[in-house]
Amino acid sequence: MCRFKSAIITCEETYHLHDVDSHEEILRYFNLPDDPDVIVRVELVPPDPARPFGPLKNWLYNTDQNYVPSWFSEDFARAELIRVAMATLQARTLEERTVPAYYPELAPGRWWLRGAAGARLAGPSPYAIYQYDHSNTIAYAECHIILNDASGHIGDRSDVVASDHSHVALRERGFARIRDHAEATAWGYSHVVASQQSSVKAYNNAQVDASGDTTVELHGETICRRPHPCGRTIVSSQAIYICGHDLYYSSFYSGHQAELVVQTFAPEQE
Repeated sequence: MCRFKSAIITCEETYHLHDVDSHEEILRYFNLPDDPDVIVRVELVPPDPARPFGPLKNWLYNTDQNYVPSWFSEDFARAELIRVAMATLQARTLEERTVPAYYPELAPGRWWLRGAAGARLAGPSPYAIYQYDHSNTIAYAECHIILNDASGHIGDRSDVVASDHSHVALRERGFARIRDHAEATAWGYSHVVASQQSSVKAYNNAQVDASGDTTVELHGETICRRPHPCGRTIVSSQAIYICGHDLYYSSFYSGHQAELVVQTFAPEQE
């Protein structure tokens, strides 16, 4: 599997793309021959792929093919990978603090947000956004976002991976996978997969799959599934809660919506 940062090296040039790590796609884009005597597939991978920052000299070098031609130099390849990785990070990293009214609208592609930076995304072209350090994104139209201690407002079939106290607001069939004390609020046929002490509020046909010590609030015609009885689930207003083989649902009494609270916790570790 090709990883960030990937490049193709020839005896004359280094080829890479800001938004692509596939060596095959780089070959096709630059119309290069797939000939091991002419090209060498190389990678420079950060120690923590989720956070591609820190000194590039500490990143891990890899030649992604068994045969290399006589003209190839690993020292030269490492230096070239450091150069192109720095170029991609400089071109695609936002670190300036902004307020929502002045969020820049990003071009489609791969971006990193840090230091309370904010951005707007508009489709339908694809995005891949990696957010850290209290940054924020407002996203529409088929985006993919990874949040670490950040927040995002996501919609239109976008998907999110959130952790480290991040917060996600999902609309219009968005999808989020959250953990590590992250929070999500979901509307409109959105889907949330929650684990590891995260919390979810779901409204209007949203769906939640929860595990671990999570907290879920269901409002409207929503549904929550848990494989095991753990965490806390509040079910109200025509919502459905399924835990293992047990089914819970809210009811109506004298015209008033009744609320069912199902509160179960995982056993304490000795």
